[in-house]
Amino acid sequence: MLFLTPVLVAVVCILIVWIFKNADRSIEKRKREPRARAEARPWVDEDLRDSTDLHQAEEGTAPSGAHTEPWTFVVVKDPDVKHKIREIIEEEEEINYRRRMGDRWVTDLKKLRTNWIKEYLDTAPVLILIFKQVHGFAANGKKKVHYYSEISVSISCGLLLAALQV
Repeated sequence: MLFLTPVLVAVVCILIVWIFKNADRSIEKRKREPRARAEARPWVDEDLRDSTDLHQAEEGTAPSGAHTEPWTFVVVKDPDVKHKIREIIEEEEEINYRRRMGDRWVTDLKKLRTNWIKEYLDTAPVLILIFKQVHGFAANGKKKVHYYSEISVSISCGLLLAALQV
């Protein structure tokens, strides 16, 4: 059984961002913009510094149940913090692979050549951690329900990924 923990959601979102950042462009786009290819242009921290705030602002415009915006996006650039995050995620992922996922799931993942070791968490210039808020707090201090929090967070992740592709 799959447990949707904040760590797992963060891993999935980070993996998706990493995949999109490294994905090859279409053949036509490669011909028009040869320097945009991932092989020709490695990540540059300055590019990310210029656009991270813009992307964070765009993900804040995602629709959410009763406009509760039940998410927290955290941008991590510090190498030591990224490494600590990697250690936490790898520990949790090893438990997933060894106990939670089952033999069939692990076997299916072998063709993708993936495992619980997440080296890219150290090498990526920026990690974006996404946390779902099941509830918030009203001005009077009482709990405030966040309606449709899971789908709302998913939509905001999709908008963030779309914004990162621009």
